[in-house]
Amino acid sequence: MTQLHASPSTESGQTAANGWVASFGDVARLRPDPRSPGRACESLRLDHDGADGSVGQATRGPVTVVLTGELYDRDELCHLVDDDAHDLSDAHLVAALYRKRGRAAIEELKGVYAVVVHDAERRVLLARRDTMGVTPLFYARSNGVTYFATSLRALLRCQGVSSTPNRAAIADHLWNKWPIDDETFYEDIRRVPAAHLVRSEAGRWALDRLDTDHVPRGDIEWDDGEAFDEAFTRAVRRCAGAGRVGVFLSGGLDSISVASTLVDLQPTETPLALSLTFPTPDTDESAIQRHVAATLGVSQTAIPLSEAAGSADILSASLETVANWPTLLSNFWLPAYRRLAEIAREQGCDTVLTGNGGDEWLGVTPELAADLIRRFHWRRLAHFIAAEARSFPVSRTLLAWRTLVRFGVKPLAVRGIDRVAPGAMRNRRRGRFLASMPDWLAPDPALRAQLRERLDAWIDRQYPQRRPRGPYGFYLRCIEESYTHPLHSMEMEDAAEMTRPIGLRLRHPYWDPNLIRVLVRTRPESLMAGGRAKGLIRDRLDRRFPNGDLRRQRKNLSTVFATDMIQNSADVWLDRTRGLRMLSEMGIVDTPVAYLRDADSDVTETRRGRAFRLWALLNAECWLNGADARTAGGENRHG
Repeated sequence: MTQLHASPSTESGQTAANGWVASFGDVARLRPDPRSPGRACESLRLDHDGADGSVGQATRGPVTVVLTGELYDRDELCHLVDDDAHDLSDAHLVAALYRKRGRAAIEELKGVYAVVVHDAERRVLLARRDTMGVTPLFYARSNGVTYFATSLRALLRCQGVSSTPNRAAIADHLWNKWPIDDETFYEDIRRVPAAHLVRSEAGRWALDRLDTDHVPRGDIEWDDGEAFDEAFTRAVRRCAGAGRVGVFLSGGLDSISVASTLVDLQPTETPLALSLTFPTPDTDESAIQRHVAATLGVSQTAIPLSEAAGSADILSASLETVANWPTLLSNFWLPAYRRLAEIAREQGCDTVLTGNGGDEWLGVTPELAADLIRRFHWRRLAHFIAAEARSFPVSRTLLAWRTLVRFGVKPLAVRGIDRVAPGAMRNRRRGRFLASMPDWLAPDPALRAQLRERLDAWIDRQYPQRRPRGPYGFYLRCIEESYTHPLHSMEMEDAAEMTRPIGLRLRHPYWDPNLIRVLVRTRPESLMAGGRAKGLIRDRLDRRFPNGDLRRQRKNLSTVFATDMIQNSADVWLDRTRGLRMLSEMGIVDTPVAYLRDADSDVTETRRGRAFRLWALLNAECWLNGADARTAGGENRHG
């Protein structure tokens, strides 16, 4: 027996800020099944206050659907159902599709969404987020009930869901390892990762990797980018939606391309450009930001980084934010962009677009070097290295060495050894990873043993899947990891958490699935047209903004500025946290403060590496210290 119920939240506005919760499980004690006395009644229920208009609910026969977000290509989906399906809501449309096509209908959905489907007849439950992971989806099981939500805050308020930190996940994060795709930094809560589906059949739970067609396997049919303009325009159009639109406008090619296309699509509207200004000559892009806004004729709000962050330095702003954040911060700059999002809402914007994803999909991954070397394409390899050198402020010699050795010869050597001696290669990988574990990490023997077990399981599971296939196997493998890696899911979850309380849609045209399908199949030489990275859009932007010199623009790297900021402020925060006391008490780290303060204590670690190691440690410490603030607020409301 499947039923769907909507029950109002007892806290005004709380669910609107935290998202919705759907619960599934044995609720016979609440609602017995009249057809089978004494039999457990599995039910999918939706608990929300009605303020979150993006969530839909539908029941069709034994099928119940909870859906939030937006579906793309509705006409195609309606055609698969019947001629009258155009009047259906998205949730009802998905229910009808599932009744007709089963699990395949859920796997093939396109858009920006999270969906949970329960089929009482087959005793199947399916849950997934959109393939690119833009919309978060988490779940937790407690006392026979499984809760699904788009917000960690909402799950933490559910009955029986513990806020106990996941020590192993935190330790692995500090080690730059993420061996389990669906775990979060809470023991009781899991995520539904991008490009995955959570499945329960007859009480047995599994996490399935979806076999999507965004990145081809094996051979690939290239094109020269002729389809890009149409696909990109379509992506910007459907991301913009209705109402006033803002754009996070940096001085980079990605956000400029989004802003210019948006203006072309909405000539009678006035988009709002939202920009951060940085204080150093190497990071200041205010001149090109003003030029772009003036040329497009859009209004612009530009504020200094320190004002947007609400603190003298971005490190302090980030650590103050994470103390009341539901998870560790993945984005160092998030506090500043949250203020820009608030300004957008204050000025009447319903949606803000970003250039996020441009680096991944307009660029060419360095693993292309391995494919070119094994096919003896030396001229193309030289062209690739030269294009990267013209596009990034990095030493040409260093860049050539890294491209040839780290991303070229080394992967080929590993692949060769793996073919003839896979067991030896596995042992080598394990030994290399274990050797990289810092001495100060996991002083608790039980935790260190757990990390080793997790690493072994990850190597056994991951590496057979990651073997390159086809003439461009290395290149395509790296591209696929752009959206299947857990860090990508975390970044998208942070972005959603940032804008949800504001009531703002945050959309990323470069993460549009149809556009990605086009860009993945665009010949690397076309992506580097004109001998520079992102050459596919450079010429057209240079013509649109003739005084911006975008044809020759290099990537503005803020890592030097961030490194200086961290090092200048870290001592204060090490004192405030009493030398990472919480991490130490939990057995996650045993790091003498003197070691962290001594810049010469580890000659193998770069200045940048040490700075971001400090950021990661302080990020985790301040998050653990803020646990009481996050879980305060009275009894659980759901369940």
